[in-house]
Amino acid sequence: MEYYKSRFRGENDSLSENVIDLIEKIEGFKKGGRIYYNVKDGVWVKDEKIVELEGRAPVQLFGLDEFLIEKQEVVKGKLDIKKFMSGNYILLGVNGEEPENLKNLKYDVGDKIILTNDGKEQECEVMALINYGYKNTSRSYFSIQLKNGEMLRAQLVYLPSNTYKNVVSNASVMVYQFDVESDYIGNFEAFLKKLTEDPKSDLDYESRDKLVKENEGMKNMFLIVGGVLSLIVGLVGIMNFINSMITSIMTRKKEFALLQSIGMTNRQLNALLTKEGLIYALLTIAITSMFSVLISVTILKGFEKGMPFYTYSFTILPLAIALPIIMVLGYIVPLGIKKVMVKESIVERIRAES
Repeated sequence: MEYYKSRFRGENDSLSENVIDLIEKIEGFKKGGRIYYNVKDGVWVKDEKIVELEGRAPVQLFGLDEFLIEKQEVVKGKLDIKKFMSGNYILLGVNGEEPENLKNLKYDVGDKIILTNDGKEQECEVMALINYGYKNTSRSYFSIQLKNGEMLRAQLVYLPSNTYKNVVSNASVMVYQFDVESDYIGNFEAFLKKLTEDPKSDLDYESRDKLVKENEGMKNMFLIVGGVLSLIVGLVGIMNFINSMITSIMTRKKEFALLQSIGMTNRQLNALLTKEGLIYALLTIAITSMFSVLISVTILKGFEKGMPFYTYSFTILPLAIALPIIMVLGYIVPLGIKKVMVKESIVERIRAES
């Protein structure tokens, strides 16, 4: 279908009711709903301030069946299904993840707008603001450029399907979305795959399992690239730690020799160095944990907004794996360096540094 190519236009691309009837009769079907849309529906919002467009503003108007109305993510306001189905209210689509979109919004909850179509007018009240995205839009958005160069973006307006049919004469089914019982997901996948792969068919579909498989390659790419980068950064960190300990021990050889000359045992010297190594390790864990959490909840979480297939989940597993490794390194590295670097006798070390 043209919908999945972000170029649905209307009647010629409309989904047949025969296909919908066929889907609803399959065992395991739970509930579904249509989204209606036409590019050339002739509907505008009355706005006297926009003189260039004869006192009207562009809209992209969608009709939702009740099943899909219930599934909308409300950003602001309260969705009362019964009142909304009366036809006197609209839902306004916004990108709720971006605060500036709400701040600069042309209309807000409680505002009354007038829809116009071929001279007919219908007043509606904005009941709520809902998030828009790939699941509840035509996947393409249009704007009109005014004479002053300003781009006037069309408002995304949602009506109950019955009201939409009254406003738009040639209502077209853009997409049909439905839920399936978990035990029958495999059967439905097989049925839809067979239906859409038929050479005579111009249909297409999306499902959770299909999207997971399609994005498996990208997931693996992130794992490989992220794993390699983490390994490189980890090795650089270990080398820096070893270099710091080497420098510390070599510059303090005379200090250690003097301490041993007045009674410090080799065991006490080892304890001193391992304590220092563990302190370095603990500081490393504290600082890296803080930055890791900060990057995770800001940069990584931001991917969720730009990638529909990406789901953010915070995990401490990598830190939990790294913790014992860093502690072990903090313990054994100083001892290894001391054993290799400090081979001379106490007298030789004191003389060498004098």
